[in-house]
Amino acid sequence: MTSLWRKLLQLILRRPRPADGRIAVKGKVITLFENGKSVSRIALDDIRKIDAYKIDEWTTDLICFDIHTEQNGERAVHTLHEDLPGFNDLMESLKQLPGFDATWPEKVIQPPFDENRTVIFER
Repeated sequence: MTSLWRKLLQLILRRPRPADGRIAVKGKVITLFENGKSVSRIALDDIRKIDAYKIDEWTTDLICFDIHTEQNGERAVHTLHEDLPGFNDLMESLKQLPGFDATWPEKVIQPPFDENRTVIFER
């Protein structure tokens, strides 16, 4: 591999990426897992805002959600992406939120490789 390609590959692999793991949805509770362990639980009622956007991964885009929560006075942001197992179940669950923007894909997906950050839910 040439030096230029090696450097390019290193830059690509160094890019920050949302955490990997899995998503489980049961009723109105979303559980996030990393390395097989539950790391966070989010009740739908604790969600204050959701941003949808894309990360340009050079040849493809990665759809991401920043889920802003407030639980017992503490605020947090959970970044989840479409490659996580359970993301489709998450989507179905989020549709229950009053005022959830079901047209978000039209706003985020095109044009390709632009972030297109869009608020899809806010209380």
